Amino acid sequence: MRDIYILGAGPYAKKIYACAISLGLTVRAFIVESSQVCPPVPDCMLVEENEFNLKEPECFLFIAVGEAKKREYLMNVYRSKEWIIPTLIHPNSIVSNNADINEGTFVGPGCIIESDCVVGRGCIIDIGVLIDHDCNVPPFSHLKSASLYSHKDFAQ
Repeated sequence: MRDIYILGAGPYAKKIYACAISLGLTVRAFIVESSQVCPPVPDCMLVEENEFNLKEPECFLFIAVGEAKKREYLMNVYRSKEWIIPTLIHPNSIVSNNADINEGTFVGPGCIIESDCVVGRGCIIDIGVLIDHDCNVPPFSHLKSASLYSHKDFAQ
C-alpha cells in the first residue's frame, strides 16, 4: 500500500485520517499552514506547507480542507506539481460499480452511491449520505451527513 500525506488539520482531516487508516494507508504527516496548529490526532507528525514542496514518488496527497474554493485551488496547485490525489472511499460504504467517483473525493462511512452517478472531483460525501441513481454531483460539493439526494437535487 502507498503512504499518504494529509493537507489540513481540522475536523475534515480527522475523517480523512480515519478513512486512510481503515484502507491500510500509512499517514506520513499532516501538512499545515503553521506549526502552531495542534495535531488532529496524537503522535502524528506536522509539516509546515512552506517546507513541503518535494513530490515523493508513489506517495498520495489528500486535500482535507473544508472550504470548497480553497480545496479546489490547492488541488490544482498540487496536481500541477504531479502529486497523486486519490479518491478515498470508506470500506463501510457501498458504491455501485458503474458510478464514477472523481479524484480527491471523500466518501465517508455508511454512504450509498447508486448506479450511473457521477461525483465530481474534490467532493465531500459525508457520513451516511445516500445518492440515488443517475445523480451528477458538481465538483467540490459538500453533501452533509445523513442526507438523501436524487437526480432532481442536481438539475441544472
